[in-house]
Order: sequence, then structure tokens, then C-alpha cells
Amino acid sequence: MEIKNINNTPTSSSPSPKKKNVVKIVGRVINTILIIFIAFIAIIEIVGLASKGSNYGVPTFFGFQVENVVTDSMAKDEKGNTLYPVGTALVSKKEDFNSIKVNDNVVFYGYALQPFTSNVYQATVVHKVIDFGEINGNKYLVVRGANTYDHPDKYQVQYVFASETNNSVIDDFKNRSASYTYTGKDFKDETKSVNYSVTMAGVYMSKVVGASGFIGGLLNTLSSPTGLLLLILIPALIIIITSVVDIIKIKKTPEEEVGSKNKNEKVDSSNPLEGLSEEEKEKLKQEMIQEMLNEKNKGGDNK
Repeated sequence: MEIKNINNTPTSSSPSPKKKNVVKIVGRVINTILIIFIAFIAIIEIVGLASKGSNYGVPTFFGFQVENVVTDSMAKDEKGNTLYPVGTALVSKKEDFNSIKVNDNVVFYGYALQPFTSNVYQATVVHKVIDFGEINGNKYLVVRGANTYDHPDKYQVQYVFASETNNSVIDDFKNRSASYTYTGKDFKDETKSVNYSVTMAGVYMSKVVGASGFIGGLLNTLSSPTGLLLLILIPALIIIITSVVDIIKIKKTPEEEVGSKNKNEKVDSSNPLEGLSEEEKEKLKQEMIQEMLNEKNKGGDNK
């Protein structure tokens, strides 16, 4: 009797063990990245909250701070070239006050008289340094918005000091009794001098060292409770879902694993009986014995 080879049985299309391992590794890498991302956001929020109190409500990160541009006073330079459009994030660093030079862009916390009210306007501002001065032994920076291209009629400047301690100028602005005038070069014609109105006095915070529109958009997202929640919630949900899937796989019964393995395993070509059930093997055995007996009987008859 001839035993037919059963190796032509089609194999399952299930992924190979190698492919499964690759998928597992990729999943773990993604989960790790998401966990690091969530931890990074949490650290930024914690560090930012802890540093706000000592920096006029602005969070700092390892000596750096990030501010979003909210007005067009620095959107262009005097020639109309794009500088810092509204929505741009400015990265600044706390440099020594005495190291600041003309044309540097600085961040300061200022006090201004608010027209038609008894309030004192307070804000974090980014402006360009155009000159220096000194009052009662206190050195100050003379700053103004760089965008004279769109605002050619604004002859206004601000005074920025290293500190507001024992500072009569800042006190005057806080008490709404300030009346200061700065005489300097006309930005339209530097051969002429002109009087500028001093509209604000403030305290130096940092020097601008970089800008990014992308970071600005991210900051806008983080600044809203909904955006911050989604930014943390979505990665967290992905991690939870993948973890649940892994737990289900781990809890798979041994019988299911063996059955799945036998179903998807390729039959060994060296053993033609591999893959047959016990019933099929017993039937095949009986057929072989019967065939051998028939052969033996045929031999006896020939004698």
C-alpha cells in the first residue's frame, strides 16, 4: 500500500512568530513614548506652577520662559519685514541686566496708566531696546514696539528697570502720578530729535533668544483646560487599551494556544503521519496489517 504525502495541506495565513514579535516591540515602543510624553507634560505643568509666584505669574523652565505674542507691536520691523506675528511663542532667557544691548528684544513686567479708569494696567510685554538712561541712580532701558511700519504715529516708549525696589518711577506709575517724557531720535528721521511719551514703567525679566509658531500653538492648547485634558487623556487611553489587549492575550488558555498552534503549524515533511488524528492513524494501521496479510496469503497460494 502506498502512503500519500499530506504535506500539500494549505497553511494558515496567521502571522509568523517573527512578525508577532515585531508587532509586540513596536507596541511597547509606542507605549513608552506616550508615557514619556505624559510625564513631560506633567513635569512642565508642575515646574511652571511652582515658578510662577516668583516671576510675575510667568512660568520658567531651567532659566527659560515662553510667552505668546498677543499684539502686533512686534509683528514687523521698521521696514515691514515679519518679526513676531500674533500667536508666535517667544523663548527668552534670564540674562544679566547690564549685558543687554540696543536692538535686543526684552521681556518685562510693566505698569501703565489705564485711560478713563482708576486702575493701573499690568502686563507682561516684549519690546525692542532703543536706548539707555538713568534716574536717581537707577539705570533703565528705553524700549518700544518694533512695528513702527504699521504704527508710524505712535511716539511712545517704556522704561524698564532691573528692579522695582525703591524705584520712584515705577511707584509713580503704580500710584497713577506718572508724567514722563523721553527725548530721542525720530524713528522716521534719525537726524532729528523728538519727544516721546513714556506710557509704562516695568521690571526686566528676560531677553528673547528664539521664536516658534508651532510652540505658540502648543502653548495655546495647553493654556486651555480642555486642550490640556485632551493632550493627556488621548495618550492615556491608548496606553490603557493596549494594556487591556495584552492582558487578554496573557490570560488565553493553554488549550487555545495548543489548538491554535496545531492549526497554524506547517506539517513536518519528514513524517508523513504528522497531522493525522489518532482515529486516522488507527485506520491506516489496520489497512496496512490487512494488506500485509493479503500479500502473505498470495505467497502461500503460489507455493
